Amino acid sequence: ISGSNVAATPENENNEIGVIQPLLSLTGAEQHVIIELGARHPRDIEKLVGIVKPAMGILTNIGEAHLEIFGSREEIAETKWGLFSGDTIAILNMLDNESLARAPSLRYKPGWFGAGPASMEARLAPASLIPNRNELAFFDGVDHEIYPIRPTLPGEHNLANLAAAVTASRALDLSPQTIIEAIPQLVLPPGRYEKVGLSSGVQVVYDALYASY
Repeated sequence: ISGSNVAATPENENNEIGVIQPLLSLTGAEQHVIIELGARHPRDIEKLVGIVKPAMGILTNIGEAHLEIFGSREEIAETKWGLFSGDTIAILNMLDNESLARAPSLRYKPGWFGAGPASMEARLAPASLIPNRNELAFFDGVDHEIYPIRPTLPGEHNLANLAAAVTASRALDLSPQTIIEAIPQLVLPPGRYEKVGLSSGVQVVYDALYASY
């Protein structure tokens, strides 16, 4: 966030221990703190929300990861929806059916994000949309305001992550121009989708989210 002092979760420290570490290192000069909340067991997110007390929460999607622990997709949804158990503004994926179904239960009107051509068909607002790699659209409920962008992040899934960050930035009153200028500067942290060139000419993609220690 341009012009502000920002602290964020380092690497993948998103459990009950990792979440606390960056909080304890805060100096008091920070204007914004970005904390990743992860879940290893049912209802973990709600417990972490009690510690972090977030003003805003981004829920990227509700999938089927860790079913061997959670037992069902419904339990995963209940755990992730714990992000909004406090006084938290929701930023939701308009292409996630579980989020669409649960949104009416929220205390505050959510912000929405989406990526891919289908996102332009949804009529949810306020929303930030990336229908393709070269366009960013803001939807206010009536019209689409479209801007050219140049994202450098690899992978189609990162377009949705980028749209989520844009929606959160707009909720913090950042201007479209400020957001657009920042997009080409975004890079993934070390160990995420790094391309390593071999002498044979082969490109190896190194991705070690949970093996970087």
